[in-house]
Amino acid sequence: MKTDYYSYKGEKFSCRNCGWTGTGKDVEMGEMFKDGFEVNCPNCHEHFPGLIMFPMIEEVLEKGSKIDKLAASAMKSSQEKWLASLLKNINQLPNLGDDIMCFTLKELKVDGEDFIVITYNEEVVWKEIRVYEYYDRLIEIGQLFKKKYGKRMVDIVPEVDGLYLYGDSCSSAQLIDKFREELRANR
Repeated sequence: MKTDYYSYKGEKFSCRNCGWTGTGKDVEMGEMFKDGFEVNCPNCHEHFPGLIMFPMIEEVLEKGSKIDKLAASAMKSSQEKWLASLLKNINQLPNLGDDIMCFTLKELKVDGEDFIVITYNEEVVWKEIRVYEYYDRLIEIGQLFKKKYGKRMVDIVPEVDGLYLYGDSCSSAQLIDKFREELRANR
């Protein structure tokens, strides 16, 4: 089923299990996934094939309600601000001349905005807007730092409570630990 979030309620559905026929406004919302949700027959609860995909921001801005459009606009603005804050290139990092460098990860609030901050000798080397469950982003940043500073970089030590860094991922702490071990081993 290739049905749009904003149009599925007006489309016809026929249950291959019990024969029920009706429109999407009468179906039941089924299991939810990251990208969409199933719809089920209101009679026998069999799910119809495919997913109703959640709308992308641009689609909400085009077809959503006034309130949804306001929320999508704020989300888009926030996403653009976050993307602009990201470390993308090693040329964004300062030149540091020490032989062995151990960096520290901190989380700070600056003017009401939450940031991850990486310091060296208490000086800020990089900061970007913090998101939830950013362990994979920290590894990406660490790889850019390693590319810039080479074997002189031996660690990034997280001095955070871990809620935002590790999030809900069961493997995030192990991934960070493995990355830090690789940094120390490549000296």
